[in-house]
Amino acid sequence: MASVLRMPADINTRTEGGIAAWHKHPGDKLSMGDKLLDLEFDGKRIPVPSFQNAALLHIFVEAGQKIPVGAAIAVIGQLGEDFSSLMEIQRKETFADRAPSAMRKTIAQRLVDSKAAAPHFYLDVNVRMDRAARARGRLNSGSGSRISYNDIVVQAAAHALRKWPPINRSWIGGKIRTYGHVHIGMVVAIPDGMLIPVIRFADEKSLQQIAAESRQLAQLARTRQLPPSELDGATFTISNLGGFGIDSFTAIINQPNACILAVGAVRDAPVVDNGQLTVGKVMSMKLSCDHRLVDGADGAGFLRDLRQWLEDMPIPDWSNQRDIPVA
Repeated sequence: MASVLRMPADINTRTEGGIAAWHKHPGDKLSMGDKLLDLEFDGKRIPVPSFQNAALLHIFVEAGQKIPVGAAIAVIGQLGEDFSSLMEIQRKETFADRAPSAMRKTIAQRLVDSKAAAPHFYLDVNVRMDRAARARGRLNSGSGSRISYNDIVVQAAAHALRKWPPINRSWIGGKIRTYGHVHIGMVVAIPDGMLIPVIRFADEKSLQQIAAESRQLAQLARTRQLPPSELDGATFTISNLGGFGIDSFTAIINQPNACILAVGAVRDAPVVDNGQLTVGKVMSMKLSCDHRLVDGADGAGFLRDLRQWLEDMPIPDWSNQRDIPVA
């Protein structure tokens, strides 16, 4: 079946290159290893062989032209087959290259450094959120602060971090720093990037205090009014994509933290209660851990206690409950 040959990237992943020369013409047969064309990157020619026994059916880009990496350059297939459906590709495909913003460059470098420096490993669990959903609904039926699922996760994580010091650590200058306080960073998406404002002493705050503070910090972040001081000092980070309908994902550690928690959407899913199949509220969580600081048993214990806190969340006895205190 006919297929499109696209402009490959060179070893330095440049964004565009040139066709220096074609060694075959439309209608020519190709054998594996035949010299097909020469690419040019910064004046250096790179020969490209045929990777199949086929024929060169059509050329989109003539020699001497520069095009973006990934653009269609030719159609490869068997002589006589219909490839008319592929001829519209060059007209339909568009490219727009631009230099990354300073923020995007910083984010890219930090993520690359994190993956390179920290030996990541991952642990995930599904959490029954039925009680949390009931508690949230009852709290939000009153006139107090609106509570999100993320606020509930922040408070639960803060409680679990008290019990698991290895999760509340950083790798700094070749030394292990264990914190006596709990400052939770929460990832906030903004145009062309993200910011991570910090809820300080989260383990000492009520659910309503966490809700009010997280909402204010997120708003300041999205409007680019967040002071730099609000971005420093996280001892643990939470990234929640549940609001985008994502069930589960893997996050890269926010250095120098030991871990980051990736939180998915609360969704209806089949569950088993007392041997009976029913529908329950379920949420996925995945913990990314730096193996220099955290062992599997520590990460598993933290997730176990975090899940238990969420699944056993107290439900207020009256609809105008204004505050769930710190446990």
